[in-house]
Amino acid sequence: MINLLAMAAERRIDISTLTTAALATVVKVEGSAYRRPGARMLIFSDGFRLGTISGGCLEADVAARAVKIMTTNTPGVIRYDSRSGFDPVTEMGCSGAIEILVEPINSSVIHSLEFIASFEQERGSGFIATVFRTESGCTVSDGYRLMHRWQNNFAGDVLDDLILSDMQSSLEKVRTENIPVVQTVSLPGWKGQAEILIEPVQSPISLILCGAGYDAVPLSQIAAILGWNVTIIDHRDFLLDAHKFPESIRLVPDRLKEEIRFDDRTAVITMTHSYERDREWLKNLLTTDVGYIGVLGPKKRTEQMQGDLLEEGFALNDLDRMKLHTPTGLDLGAETAEEVALSIVSEIQAVFNRRNGGFLRDRKVSIHTHSPIVKVSIGQEDSCLVLV
Repeated sequence: MINLLAMAAERRIDISTLTTAALATVVKVEGSAYRRPGARMLIFSDGFRLGTISGGCLEADVAARAVKIMTTNTPGVIRYDSRSGFDPVTEMGCSGAIEILVEPINSSVIHSLEFIASFEQERGSGFIATVFRTESGCTVSDGYRLMHRWQNNFAGDVLDDLILSDMQSSLEKVRTENIPVVQTVSLPGWKGQAEILIEPVQSPISLILCGAGYDAVPLSQIAAILGWNVTIIDHRDFLLDAHKFPESIRLVPDRLKEEIRFDDRTAVITMTHSYERDREWLKNLLTTDVGYIGVLGPKKRTEQMQGDLLEEGFALNDLDRMKLHTPTGLDLGAETAEEVALSIVSEIQAVFNRRNGGFLRDRKVSIHTHSPIVKVSIGQEDSCLVLV
């Protein structure tokens, strides 16, 4: 998920001081579309935009419509449907429908952006539930949000608790499958229904490179472009030259490696080009919660490391073998450091997105995992849950 606050900060824009701006969020997709629900774009009064919500064909039209929303200070949902022959989506070439919630900047919008940004430093995962369509007289209004970290106990008001209790199946799907879900909720006492987008929020991938050689440079550059948090560790201080790497990269001397924290959104590449040091890194990493371990070099070299570790009484279990990727990277026929970097980053992206990294032309289902549409009616004898 893109951190729009960070993008704004890079341009010295303080979102909290804005009085005239709008946030556009893709809230619902039917059929094919370039972006999934949760894609966001900030629109400023002068027409400047941060972020994208399509392949480039909807942004200008949404920005133009956002001017009226800024003026009236009332959120609204814009629907584009290529099946009706509407030009912007037809030009995009996707045979589907897209609904976009456009909201004037307010405390709720800013809070949601701050919530997303908080996962950069305080790692973890959670969700944002956004009401984007309500029937007349409904208890909540468009733009109402619930935001929660899975690691914390939920502390909301009575209405929040009611909504959460009726979204349990959807929340579980968001948590376990890491995909957005659209749900229609009807609660006792409500005069109408509310349509809600529930989307996962999680920390960006943390990439740790054990080795600061020349081949770490393109790897760190590509990862930085993707918005990953990159840390480079090396026992050779002279290689930790800040001028070689992107400004956002964290450089850590080997003597301070105990400060590094690992979690299941962490990928580590051992690339010191020293057999002994790579073997020691492998041994230490297998005792952590790291989600991906890549070892640069031929498979026989890593097999020898595993044999050494076995002699030390350290045997790999099934989970260890699943996390271990050796040689690291996808089979792209890579030769140069830049090509190898592309191969490694591609495999990490595939692993964390639960894909196999194959050819898209061979997929039997759509490229994007569609957001399931859920309809729920609670508090009635004919309560039902339907997944479409």
